[in-house]
Amino acid sequence: MSLKDYFLRVMGFSKTEGYEILIEKFEEVHLQESALNTVLGRVKASAELVQFRTDDEDLNYLLNVSPNQNQNASSFRAKLIDKMVREGEVLVVQINDQWHIADSFYCVEKALVPNVYRDITLGDYSLSDTFVSSQVYHFKYYNQRLNKFLSQLNNSYSDLFSRLIEIQMRQSQIRVYAKFNNVNDPAKHDEYENKYKKMLESLSKALRKNSVVVSPRSDAYDVEESTDKYLGRSVTELQAAENIYIGKVANALQMSPLLFTGDLADIEQHERNAIKYGIRPLMNIIVNEICMKWFGHEYEHDLVADTTPLTYNNIFEMAKDIEKLVGSGTVTPNEMRLEIGKEAVDDERLDDYYLTKNIAKLGQEE
Repeated sequence: MSLKDYFLRVMGFSKTEGYEILIEKFEEVHLQESALNTVLGRVKASAELVQFRTDDEDLNYLLNVSPNQNQNASSFRAKLIDKMVREGEVLVVQINDQWHIADSFYCVEKALVPNVYRDITLGDYSLSDTFVSSQVYHFKYYNQRLNKFLSQLNNSYSDLFSRLIEIQMRQSQIRVYAKFNNVNDPAKHDEYENKYKKMLESLSKALRKNSVVVSPRSDAYDVEESTDKYLGRSVTELQAAENIYIGKVANALQMSPLLFTGDLADIEQHERNAIKYGIRPLMNIIVNEICMKWFGHEYEHDLVADTTPLTYNNIFEMAKDIEKLVGSGTVTPNEMRLEIGKEAVDDERLDDYYLTKNIAKLGQEE
């Protein structure tokens, strides 16, 4: 390997310029972030449609109307889901009967006593008080596949910023060349070559880290940076790359990638699976934590995350399924009304079970 090729390899130069790599890094980060926002946006939009049902009026107002004076239930829930998915955990503190999502906090985990929470910040306001686990709602979400993708995204951001700094330093460098004499002695060729390699390695480090670099110059070799015109990737290639990232995020959140790529084949089943495996687990994390902290051992109270609005747009779309449930004697009409969020009617006929469409035991004539 010649000294020129060795230098190019050490410096990371090739037939493409640093800007080509920079653009590719930017495209990679943009596509990854876009894929995450696309899938997570659907999750948050679905979560906003979920109705929390409970007979506790105060809790019902906090969850379905307004948790604090600055947020309604939809914006609060969207922020809650976003932080829980992206960061793996989110803390909600109650101050003056209002719920607030902590932007940052520190948890001191204990074994036999309640955990301690301190250094809690709400926007630009820092709380001086400390809280124990019974005084806060700590929602934890662990997803190994998603964590791997988020780690990859963070590394891509890091590579992008490193490349930006590297190119900027290279553009604004002041290079001072110092010429050495008597470097072409054939008797000491190997010795000089080894020295040059060490010198070039140290030079490459200096060029990457320093704004002012003193470099030796020799007439025995030339160091050049060759560039090619960068045409970029086509729209088709970018769309294919984005679909790959969308597939990774969607699969990590237990949702079908076909929901985001425009393929409408069997879309209804994919949507039902997304609700079952993607949305409900997140809602269960919220419900379980709230029930444990809000109700304690008062089992006469209940909290349910109703995902029915995710399946049906209105009550008319539910008519056929309601008729089947009531007509098979499975539930009473009043029980069905409660399931769809309506109040029970004070009519004894709506508390009876009904069998319709000639449903009867085998061998029974009537």
